[in-house]
Amino acid sequence: MRSLLRSRPTEIWLVGVLIALGATLSLSTDQFASIVNMTDLLNTSAINIVFAMGLLVVRVSGAIDISFAVAASVVQYVTAMILMEIGGGNWAFGLMIAMSCGVILMSLNAALIYHFRIISIVVTIATFNAFFGLLMFFTRGVSIYNLPDCRVLEVLAATGLGGARLGGGRGTVLGVVLGVILIAVTENGLNLLGVSPYANKMVVGAIILAAIILSNLSLARLAVRRR
Repeated sequence: MRSLLRSRPTEIWLVGVLIALGATLSLSTDQFASIVNMTDLLNTSAINIVFAMGLLVVRVSGAIDISFAVAASVVQYVTAMILMEIGGGNWAFGLMIAMSCGVILMSLNAALIYHFRIISIVVTIATFNAFFGLLMFFTRGVSIYNLPDCRVLEVLAATGLGGARLGGGRGTVLGVVLGVILIAVTENGLNLLGVSPYANKMVVGAIILAAIILSNLSLARLAVRRR
């Protein structure tokens, strides 16, 4: 048990917080533990888990990506338009188009970071605005489908909570999944308790700040041990 606590402290802490939070919300409101609410909670968390997996790889490598949510919107739009132009297609063909488009956009980020030695957050802030501007220009701000939405704060907070350090070198899939679920449960519980939706942003901001502080403390302790 001690070895597990030493090897997986973040994941165990998240599981404990989730159990305590779930028990508290179950006693506070009858709707939280219902099958309908649990299903909705998982559905709304699914898209963020997908994005968080990609961001985890970036964070472990020591970088950070701000543009991934807008890039995903561009990929969705391009994939939908191509499928419409050719008269449709199966899911495998759509997946190939989406992956190809995503690789092109993210390769642009990688090329700028590598060849010009620019900090990743600066590059991705720039491409975030560039991708968004191009998307709005070609679509004229009109959505063609009700495609899944991603929220650039919840995913960042989840990767931080899951143990992905800002300095890179550490992070687990289980930790990130638990981080996404924790944020989703927190927001869901606040909504069921009738708390203002604006408070959700305050909570997410506090979670991000806490994750950054804990990450920096962990890095500082590691540096002291090496000395």
